[in-house]
Amino acid sequence: MRKNWKFYLALPACTVMATAIAQTGTIKGVVKDFKTKQPVEYAGTLFLKSNNKLIGEVEEGGRFTISNVPEGKQSIVIDLLGYNDSEKDIVVKANADATVEILIMEVKTEETGTVTVSTGKHEQRIEEIIGKVEVIGANISENKAVTNMSQAVDQAPGVTIVDNEPQIRGGSGYSFGAGSRVMVMVDDLPLLSGDAGRPAWGFLPTENISQIEVSKGASSVLYGSAAINGVINLRTAYPTDTPLTKLTMFSGFYDTPGKDTLGNDSYGFWKENRKFLTGMNFVHSKKIGQLDLVIGGNIFFDNGYIGGAPEEIYIQKGPNPQQVIIDGKTIVIPAGTDSVKAYKQSTQDGEYDHRGRINVNLRYRSKKILGLAYGVNTNVMINNSANTFIWQGYTPQGLYRSFPGSVTASKGVLFTIDPFLTYTSDNGIKHSLKTRHFSTDYTNSGSQSNQAAIQYGEYQFQKSFLDTNGKAGLVITTGIVATFTKAQSQLYKGNEAANGANKGQNLAAYLQLEKRFWDKLNVVAGARYEKFTLNATSLGKPVFRFGANWQLGNAIATNSLGRALQATYLSASWGQGFRFPTIAEKYIRAATGAVQVYPNKDLEPETATGIDISLKQGFKIGSNDRRNFKGYIDVTYFQQTYTNNVEFNFGQWGNFATDPLFGLGFRSLNVGKTRTSGIDASILGQGLIGKVKINTLLGYTYMNPVSLEPNKVYAQFSNDSLTFANTSSNPTNNILKYRFQHLVKADIEGNWKGWMFGVSVRYNSAMQNVDKRLENIDQLLALTGTAYYTNIAEFRKKNNKGATVVDLRLGFNVNASNRISLVINNAMNNVYSLRPARIEAPRTFMFQYMAKF
Repeated sequence: MRKNWKFYLALPACTVMATAIAQTGTIKGVVKDFKTKQPVEYAGTLFLKSNNKLIGEVEEGGRFTISNVPEGKQSIVIDLLGYNDSEKDIVVKANADATVEILIMEVKTEETGTVTVSTGKHEQRIEEIIGKVEVIGANISENKAVTNMSQAVDQAPGVTIVDNEPQIRGGSGYSFGAGSRVMVMVDDLPLLSGDAGRPAWGFLPTENISQIEVSKGASSVLYGSAAINGVINLRTAYPTDTPLTKLTMFSGFYDTPGKDTLGNDSYGFWKENRKFLTGMNFVHSKKIGQLDLVIGGNIFFDNGYIGGAPEEIYIQKGPNPQQVIIDGKTIVIPAGTDSVKAYKQSTQDGEYDHRGRINVNLRYRSKKILGLAYGVNTNVMINNSANTFIWQGYTPQGLYRSFPGSVTASKGVLFTIDPFLTYTSDNGIKHSLKTRHFSTDYTNSGSQSNQAAIQYGEYQFQKSFLDTNGKAGLVITTGIVATFTKAQSQLYKGNEAANGANKGQNLAAYLQLEKRFWDKLNVVAGARYEKFTLNATSLGKPVFRFGANWQLGNAIATNSLGRALQATYLSASWGQGFRFPTIAEKYIRAATGAVQVYPNKDLEPETATGIDISLKQGFKIGSNDRRNFKGYIDVTYFQQTYTNNVEFNFGQWGNFATDPLFGLGFRSLNVGKTRTSGIDASILGQGLIGKVKINTLLGYTYMNPVSLEPNKVYAQFSNDSLTFANTSSNPTNNILKYRFQHLVKADIEGNWKGWMFGVSVRYNSAMQNVDKRLENIDQLLALTGTAYYTNIAEFRKKNNKGATVVDLRLGFNVNASNRISLVINNAMNNVYSLRPARIEAPRTFMFQYMAKF
C-alpha cells in the first residue's frame, strides 16, 4: 500500500435495537491488500454508518478493534479512498471477540487525501500534524520537466534555493555550499555530503518521486543536527499491483536573455552560440511474488548558460607602437622588447553539467512472517561539471560570463547503498533498522579534489496503543543513531594537523511520545541527546520538543461517512535545535578566482529555539464528496531564535601581503544572537471544478530576520573590530545579510479532456543587506590592475528590486500511454540575481515526451 491513501471504515448495524440493555461484543480485525495479502501500511478511521458516529481508529499495519458492537449479524463496509468498496459479513456474539480479515482491491483513479511522515516519524493526515509542513505532489516534478529536485523543492512556500542551498523562512543566509541548516532526506535517510553537509540535487531520483514533504522550523529532536531549520524529505514510490514502466525524454535550449530593469541588453555570448540541454529519465517498477523491484535512472547533458572566463594572451612588443584589435576593441601596444598581457573572450566552456545515474530498490515482504520486510536500495551517479562563483561584470557581455579564474571543473562519483529491515507485529509494535553508506569522490581543478564517506545507522522502535474504545491512544517512538564520517582533501588542510584528513562521529538517542485525547486533541513531547566528535573536539547536548494539535469544535462540513475533512485545527509547537559545524565550515581553505575561502578552527555549534502557532481551516467547494474541490488554508506565526548563529562573512581573513586580493574572502563565523520571525500562509487544494481537475499549492511568507546583537564584536582582524553593524552594506532595522523578507509561491495545474496546463510563480523581494566589503570588492580589484570588475554595487543599485519568475507548461495526452509537453521556464525572460555576482537562468524552452506502459 502506498501513501496518500485515506480510508474510512463503516460498521452498519443491520438490525440494531436502540435499547439500554442491548448485548454487545467486540470486533477485531486487519485490513490487507487483496493480491499481496499484506496488511495495509497506513492509519484510518472507523465510523458507525447508521449515524456517522466515530467509533474507532485503524492503526498502521491495518489493525483495528471495535468495542461495544451490538450482537447479531453485522456487515463491515470499507470505504477506502483509492479502492473500490469492499464488504464483509460477521456474526457478533455478546461478551465475545469476533475476528475479521478485510481484503481490499481495485485501485480507483481519484485523488486521495494528503498523508505526511516527516514531523512524527509515522504516517499522519496533514490536517492533524503538529508543526508546519508543505507537501509537493509528484505532478510538479513530473510535469515541469525538472532536471534536478531543487527545481521542484523551490516551488514550496517559504523555501528558497540559492546556489543549490535550501533556505527555509530566512533561517539561513548564503553559505557557499558549506553547512546546510536543512536536512535533505530520501525515504527518511539523510543525503547531505559528509564533508560540506550539502545536498547533491542531481543525485536524487527525479523519476520516482511520490511526494516531497517540507517540515519547517527546528526539527533536531527527530532528525539531528542539520535539521535546525527544517527537513526536506523526498518519498519514493513502491510498486503497485500493476507493473509500471515510465520513460521521459526532454530537450530544450536557453533563450537569448532579455533586458535588465534599465532596458540594457544582456545577451551574453548568445551571438556566438546557443546553449542546449537534453536528457532522459526512466523507471520500471513491479511486484515479483513477494519481491518489490524498482529500477530507475537518468542521463542529462546541460551546456549551461554561463560562458567561459576571459583567456590570458600575451602580445610581443615591437620597435614601434602598434594597434591590436581584440574582441572588436582596439588596444594600443607601446614600443618595447617584452610582452604585454591582455585578455580575449574565451571560446572554451563555462558552466556545464553532464551526468548519468542509475538506482535499484529491492524490498522482500516475507510470506512466513507477516509484517516482516527487508531489502537494499542503491544509487550511483557519475558527473562531469563546471561551476563559476562570480560573473565577469555588469556589462552586456559580462553578466553571463565567468570572472577570470572563477570556473571550477569537477568530475565526481557518488554512491549509496542502503540495507534495511522493518517488522510490524500484530500487537502494534514496529521495528525499523535503516543503514546507509554514502561516498562522494570529486576530482576538481586547482588541486581542490575531495573524498568523503558516511556510515549511517538508525534503529527505531515504535509502539501504538489503543484505548478502551478501540481508538488510537498513545504512540511511542524511540531510536538510536550512529554516524561516522571520514573526509580527505587538500581543501580541508585548515584542520589542526594541517593534513586535510578529518574524522567525525555522531551518536544520538531520541524519544517521542504522542497521545490523542477525546478524538480532537493530539499532544506530542520529545527529547534527543546528541554527541559530536570532530577530530579531537567533542561536544554533547540535549534538545526538546513539545506541541499540540486541537480540532476546534465540530467540522464545518463532513463527507458521507462523517469524516471531519472541513474542520478547523489549531496547532502550537515549541522545539529546540542544535547544529554542529561541518568539516568544510571549520577547515576549508579554497579559492575560486580572486575570492578565497578561509577556515575557522574555533567555530562553535549553534543552537535554536523556535515556536510555531498555526490555524488550519479545511474547505470544500461542491456538495458531492467525489466531485468537488477541497483542501486546507494554513496560517502560521513562527519565531526562531539562534545563539552563536553561524554566518558566512566576507572580510579580510588572510595575509594582506601574500594572499590573493589582500587576504579578503569568506569565512564562517559565530555572529551572536539572531532571530527570524514572521507569517507563513499557504493553501493546498485539489479536486474538480466543473469538469477540470485542479491541483493548487499557494503560499506567502513574510520574514523578519534580524540581528539581536548588532554591535557585538564577533571577530578581530588587525586593528578592526568587526560587528554586524559595521560589516553590513545596509544595516537598517538590523536585517540579516543575504535574506529576503517577502516570498510568494504559487503553482496551479489543471487537467481537462486529455490536456494538462499549469503555471508556477515565484516572487522574492529585494535582498536588503549583504557584506559591505563584497559589495565594494571592485575597489580592491582596482589595486590588482585587473581588466575586469564585478560591478556588484552598480548592479544591486539598479536591479535589486525583487524578482518575479513565471513558468508555464502545456501537455496533451496523445493516448492513455503517451504525453507530449512544452515547458517554458522564466517565461517573462527576466534578468535577475538571487545572490550577488550570480545571474540566474534566462528563459528556457523544454520539450518533453513521456510514455507509461
